[in-house]
Amino acid sequence: MKKEQFPARSAYKRYTAQFKEQALERAGRDGYPQGGAGFGLAEATLYAWQAKRRRNSRNCQSEVHHDQN
Repeated sequence: MKKEQFPARSAYKRYTAQFKEQALERAGRDGYPQGGAGFGLAEATLYAWQAKRRRNSRNCQSEVHHDQN
């Protein structure tokens, strides 16, 4: 019996931190639908990046607070 062949998965695109920041700045200025379209990104991708940025900034602030004690 021959093994069934499946098409190769497309690799996820990786974006630089600078690209993400630029896209989020535009989304904040022009709105998420327009900002995402301008960079060829889904609106949901921008919201996910924004949420991750907020989590990371909270973690950094928490570490600074603990270091000061």
